[in-house]
Amino acid sequence: MKITTLRINYNGNIETIFRYFFSPLQRDYASLYFYRWRIHRSWENGPHFNLDIDMDDAFFGQDTLEILNNRIQSFLITHPSPDVDVPHYLAKQIKLKAIEA
Repeated sequence: MKITTLRINYNGNIETIFRYFFSPLQRDYASLYFYRWRIHRSWENGPHFNLDIDMDDAFFGQDTLEILNNRIQSFLITHPSPDVDVPHYLAKQIKLKAIEA
């Protein structure tokens, strides 16, 4: 497996990104029998999602990342992420790191 990760910085309503980005992406990829990808949410250095894709899958083509990046940008234009309250977020990040330690 050769995995590449795309980071999607998003601080908006989680339902919005799942309804208008991840669900349609899942539907489209499933119709092409492409299942070797995953998403996971992360918070360190700002709220975001990581989208991991197996570049060794037969589905993966030279234009796959470009198409996906364009799709991400289109989503973010129509559903912009609210600004992050940086001082509040940094304080929260310190608390979360202490819990994980």
